[in-house]
Amino acid sequence: MAPRRRQTAESAMATLLHLPPEICALICAVVEPKTLFALARVSHTFRDEAQRLIFQSVDLRDGGKALAAWCRAVSRNARLGGYVRRFTISSREVVAGSDDPARVARALKKCTGLQRLAVHAPAEFGGDATQTWVIDHPSFRLTHFSNSHFRFAFLRQFFNRQTDIRVLSLPMMPMGLQDGAFPCSEDQLPKLIALEVPSTDLLPTEPRPLQRIQLRLIRQYLSRDLTRLQLFAATLTSLSISEVAVISLEETFAAIAQAAPHLQHLALTENLVPFFEENDERFQRTEVQPAPRAALPRLRQLKTLVLYTYHTTTLVDGLTNRNYPLLEPERVAELFLEIAPGLKSVTIGAYAGSPRSGWRFVAAETTCTLTRGEGSAAHTVKIGNGYDFNAVSQFWD
Repeated sequence: MAPRRRQTAESAMATLLHLPPEICALICAVVEPKTLFALARVSHTFRDEAQRLIFQSVDLRDGGKALAAWCRAVSRNARLGGYVRRFTISSREVVAGSDDPARVARALKKCTGLQRLAVHAPAEFGGDATQTWVIDHPSFRLTHFSNSHFRFAFLRQFFNRQTDIRVLSLPMMPMGLQDGAFPCSEDQLPKLIALEVPSTDLLPTEPRPLQRIQLRLIRQYLSRDLTRLQLFAATLTSLSISEVAVISLEETFAAIAQAAPHLQHLALTENLVPFFEENDERFQRTEVQPAPRAALPRLRQLKTLVLYTYHTTTLVDGLTNRNYPLLEPERVAELFLEIAPGLKSVTIGAYAGSPRSGWRFVAAETTCTLTRGEGSAAHTVKIGNGYDFNAVSQFWD
């Protein structure tokens, strides 16, 4: 029996080695990422298909040796660079004064099919970089660009060449007052439809056909005046706002309805740092708010609503005089569906406690997504835990 088993194993291996490329591609498409590295060693065909997926999306924010290895591989084999569609890097990993910037720039020139580029920086250095190692003479044409590294002044020339950008994320306030404005002239980025900025002051001052806007108000002193949204009211259908301050629902819904009446998706979250002290006053749940019965129905075209709060404990419905604790998110979601009959889906998230992680405390969330049933059908409920703003904001396509 041993020879037969050996022959069967050898036949199976021979079959695996000679699979056509389209079958190898299908296998590679469904396995876990770590399995791709093993498949790349099976055969030349598997290697080509596995490498195509391995190099398609590259995240080097925890670079170190991985950054050097990636640059070396792409510089030696231009075919690998041709696979790259998404590239994310942190300037923390690129040592100023070394040959790192030049090495990364040389490798990126091989990535002629790159579409999505994200260059991040530590918060204390955000937007203050004077090195333009990534954006000098690029060979790629981006559709998505996220930057918290380069000074705005250096982006203006870059935008002259990158006319295909549709989604632009500038999540950090730039250093220096001279940079405190939207870094594009009216004739730049003609295809732009989605914009993220950390203050309404950084929104364009002239109308643009923006469909999605995301405001990450990471510092309480930044402007929250929503009137500038009126410049984009004709096309704006999705708005996400994340901020540290307590969100007054009635006031916020009223301001948004006046500035952007055609919204179909709205996401509001009170931002929370991942770790904090047990007695940190910023995260004490003390707010009791009225239910937004007057303001929310003014958003007549709104289909989906997301609300995450870390400070509010209870909503009080003035019509029925009932209390709706945020830690009962399904009841709160039902209230919003009743207040706004046009809503199709409501996601509610609330601060549910602070489990200890070592000597620190970590915020925990309880969530509920309630989807309206068609006709007389019952609503669909999805209960969960944890929070990912990017997942619910619908900013990135």
